Amino acid sequence: MKVLAAASKMFADRGYEAVTLRAIAEEIGYTHAVIYQHFPDKWHILAELRSETIGLLIQNFDAIAAKHPAPKERLFATSRGLIQFCTAHPQRFRNICKACEVMLIVAVPTGMSVGTMKLICVGET
Repeated sequence: MKVLAAASKMFADRGYEAVTLRAIAEEIGYTHAVIYQHFPDKWHILAELRSETIGLLIQNFDAIAAKHPAPKERLFATSRGLIQFCTAHPQRFRNICKACEVMLIVAVPTGMSVGTMKLICVGET
């Protein structure tokens, strides 16, 4: 989706806080109203980027784990896989971290438990 690709690049170039939905829309030649039809706000775009990245990480880990049946080997191989993934896709990794940071800012003042926030950060609802 054009919106997600543009947002991911803009978050990397300008920082999440500096990017607006209007700026994303302008970047891809849409009106901001079109983006609102798909995402109610910038946070939901970031959350979708986070979900996509977690899905890719899970696929990557599953493929690595299938090749390494011994637990110790699997641990080291998936750890290397995580580092390789983050090196190959630094913006995707930053999007996950930013999503968790934004969630922490929202969760603490509202009294959400830390355990609930951690589950949401790893893609659980």
